[in-house]
Amino acid sequence: MGEALHRVLEWASAPGQTQPLAVLMASASQAFGLDAKARERLAEAAQAILGSPACQPFFDPARLRWAGNEVAVGQGGEDQRIDRLVQLDDGCWWVLDYKLGATPEREPAYLAQMQGYVAAVQALQPGEPVKAALISGTGRLVPVG
Repeated sequence: MGEALHRVLEWASAPGQTQPLAVLMASASQAFGLDAKARERLAEAAQAILGSPACQPFFDPARLRWAGNEVAVGQGGEDQRIDRLVQLDDGCWWVLDYKLGATPEREPAYLAQMQGYVAAVQALQPGEPVKAALISGTGRLVPVG
């Protein structure tokens, strides 16, 4: 389910993407073999995130200088992937991580993961502002740090 949500959000935010969200969700559901209940949860989460006013700037091409999905970064000798990394039109970099739960900020491991991601981006973009947030499956934007 989590991988399907990541895939839908990746496809939905691709440059020049014109497919309806329903088509993207159906394709991801099929690719990951989701049952009816999981398909319903996928639809709820994708619509909540993409429809969230707080999350909208991170998916709006008109507000972005740069955007990437599944961005590889080295952290502590291991390769990891940032779910979404964007630079808004104000010059600030945002490290974004998708979590299905409604309260991801309650998980210390997620917060530590985000701190590592921020450090990696700061090393790649010295002197530039870097912020981080978790995006919950309910469409909540949860700033971290």
